[in-house]
Amino acid sequence: MKRVYVQAIAVAILPPIWAALSTMFGFTTGAVALMTAGLVMISRDSGLALSVGLLIGDIWGAVSFSLIALAPPSLNILAQVIVLAIFGFLAVIINYYLRKVNMVSWFIGWALTIQILSMTPKSKWPITVLMIGVSMLVGIYYIGYGIRYIMSRFG
Repeated sequence: MKRVYVQAIAVAILPPIWAALSTMFGFTTGAVALMTAGLVMISRDSGLALSVGLLIGDIWGAVSFSLIALAPPSLNILAQVIVLAIFGFLAVIINYYLRKVNMVSWFIGWALTIQILSMTPKSKWPITVLMIGVSMLVGIYYIGYGIRYIMSRFG
């Protein structure tokens, strides 16, 4: 029972601090940190493997979404299917040979980036991709490992 309360307190403290700081510094992607923090809780992979997967996914999402955006509106659905199929196929094949990247984090990074960019003006894509990457790392190292540390110390 004590562990539940310690975890609840950690969750009540760490994410809201990041939410306030991210807003103060102009981040529009602060919520990404909370989404990615859960990876630390469910994965046995290292923070490095999770981070690399997320950051590759962030870049993967930016490149694939940029390619989709090149298609004329009349071919947008077809472009989405083709680009996502090719990038999904390549992600699995590349990861098979790397074996150091957490595939779940790669796909999460990819999906989050595509989703956020789809609601972002094209002129803000570069800074948004950077903010997504920073928020992902905050999620892993500050929130995820922060909660894990608090749990190990006080839970």
